[in-house]
Amino acid sequence: MKSSLGDWTASHPWRSPGKAPNHDACGLSGAYSVGPGVSGFPPLYPGSQIAAQGKPAVWPAGGVAEAAWSIWSNHGGGYIYRLCPSGTDLTEECFRSGILPFATNTTTIRSPWDDFSDFKIQARDVSIGTHPERSAWRMNPIPACNCDLGYNCTIAEQGVHTAYEQSSGAFPCETGYQFDPPWSTGFGYWGSGAHYRERLYFTMVDKLVVPPTPGKYVLSWRWDAENSPQVWGNCADILIV
Repeated sequence: MKSSLGDWTASHPWRSPGKAPNHDACGLSGAYSVGPGVSGFPPLYPGSQIAAQGKPAVWPAGGVAEAAWSIWSNHGGGYIYRLCPSGTDLTEECFRSGILPFATNTTTIRSPWDDFSDFKIQARDVSIGTHPERSAWRMNPIPACNCDLGYNCTIAEQGVHTAYEQSSGAFPCETGYQFDPPWSTGFGYWGSGAHYRERLYFTMVDKLVVPPTPGKYVLSWRWDAENSPQVWGNCADILIV
């Protein structure tokens, strides 16, 4: 059964990756005006104006490097990695000119706590209808539960909690999933790894092609959501040698 609201995500960012505007190419200090934010900065402070924190990651010029992210609230959609030279204005225009290709067609699932050994899943990349044109975006591989809200789905209630079909799944998605999980526990909405946990459960690690020009750069990770009208972002300092 499809959503009673019809194609309600048609105007959300993931339906045309990279096209939606955002407030800052490096994200904001917290998602809401009342917080929580980043320690030492007011809520909604532009990430591009936050000074370097600690030592930069060192990447090999012309080689391959790893970048990882993890879920706390699963808004679906997909993501891309970009570089902008350090010392320049950290704008979307700059980052769009420095898109990093994915080096492989797999994503490595890794435990931050060594709870399990690394394993790989097949990645799904999208390059049709993306911005810039033909840029490759990688789909978030983790399905939420099978209702519009993505969690607390039920067969009985009507509205955003209504499950799309009568199916079965594991806690907390007893009514099933928005699509087939890539592995037995790779599903859900809340918490890293989308489960109800108090700590990060797993990270998704991608290999990226590093440009051949040495120098100081800023890495941008942009996530265009589908389950919400949101664009999420984060930046990190990179030294290419």
